[in-house]
Amino acid sequence: MRKIVASVSVIFLLMAASHSALAKGASSYASANNGVGIAVGDPGGITFFHKLDERNFIQAFLSQNLLIGADYASAFPNAITAIPELTPFVGGGAFFFKFSHSYYGRYDRYGYYKSGDEFGIGGRIPLGLLLQVPNAPVQFHVEISPSILVIPALYSFLDAMIGVRFLF
Repeated sequence: MRKIVASVSVIFLLMAASHSALAKGASSYASANNGVGIAVGDPGGITFFHKLDERNFIQAFLSQNLLIGADYASAFPNAITAIPELTPFVGGGAFFFKFSHSYYGRYDRYGYYKSGDEFGIGGRIPLGLLLQVPNAPVQFHVEISPSILVIPALYSFLDAMIGVRFLF
């Protein structure tokens, strides 16, 4: 039931964002400051985007099992001259989540989370690419993030995700 409610919510948010972006006109897509979308991978789920200026932005994600995170990132527009719509970025961020032993078993290789009701806090360094689709309110993103779990124990890992956002 929760998956159905989450899916309907995402569809509603994407439709609202798309309608808002279409109302702006094709010439202003690159100047859209906000976005909402979906991503697959780890962390996958609902993603949010807010452009602070031409180079800096904040992205956040909400995933299954109460995984919440946010990153501050700097983009490097025009770094790839062959494809001007493709923009690399690097950032830093944090995440918080409630462990579910069945899903987060990869963190349990030392037996820290046997009860399955632990909370975790960590940091990540997202390295990725943004692709702004010309004349459309759509942004694709892909990233790989070296990450470290700090609480309740140290554990390093690598996350990767790919997604799409509708800009408004």
